[in-house]
Amino acid sequence: MRKYLGRLIALVFLLALALGVLALRGYTVLQANVPVPQVAAADFAQMHQQAQKKAARAAYTTENVRSVGSRELTAARVQYNASWRQWAIGVLSIPSVAVDQPVLAGMTETNLLNGVATYNAKERMGQGNFILSSHNMVGAEMLLNPISGVQAGAPIYLTDWRRVYVYKATVNQVVDEHAIQYLAQPRTGQPVVTLMRCSGGYDTPYRRIVQGRLTKTMTMAAAMGDKSIGQHLGLVAAPAKPHGQLRFGWLDQVSLRVCQAFLSAPGWWLAALAVIVLGLIGTHWPGRKPVGPQAVSRG
Repeated sequence: MRKYLGRLIALVFLLALALGVLALRGYTVLQANVPVPQVAAADFAQMHQQAQKKAARAAYTTENVRSVGSRELTAARVQYNASWRQWAIGVLSIPSVAVDQPVLAGMTETNLLNGVATYNAKERMGQGNFILSSHNMVGAEMLLNPISGVQAGAPIYLTDWRRVYVYKATVNQVVDEHAIQYLAQPRTGQPVVTLMRCSGGYDTPYRRIVQGRLTKTMTMAAAMGDKSIGQHLGLVAAPAKPHGQLRFGWLDQVSLRVCQAFLSAPGWWLAALAVIVLGLIGTHWPGRKPVGPQAVSRG
């Protein structure tokens, strides 16, 4: 009986170890940038029409926006495909700092963790002040975290699948959260884009602001003809995979789910692992006296 119990405990221990490895892999996947989904030229018109409807029905309240961590990021990332299908209205690219992110309509936690979120329903690419924001995941080069490295004059590209809008960076600085002048419409009438994220640790009162002025508008054909632009924006003649799909393999998807479960209730996982380890020690400890009736050897 003890032999079978020991094998069972060892099997459970190996299963727990495998789940731990998957959780660690899932956490590693979280730190990586998600490639922008590809959109085929034949789908541009449909995507643009859908984008207008998405922007109209999205929620733009900031009351529920709060500081987040790995648990919230994991919960959002497993919903990436749904976020793209329901809220994608375009793509942002800043090649100089390796930022390529979907533009998602509405200021929800999931949107702020799966791309860059639009600030209000009335803003339009190439017009007025187009404001985009994302959460700041401290220590990870993802979302808008790298924009601190944007230099003056660096190109910023946006597309709504009707045109590509080219901006040149003019402002990059950290400001107080009450510096609302960066959210106002431009006085000169020249359209600008404003990128905003938190700067600092948990519950920081500071914001990183990058602004750029519109310098050029391109046709979709012209943008696709320039590989350095089209590739970053996910514009292709025919996609290698259905648009809106993560480029993660099945193992990465499973790892994210396990990581989400672990981060949701780490105490239970650690307690279960402790019980298994103690069981293994109790079963195989050298010199342990057998418990229960034993056969008596007669010499």
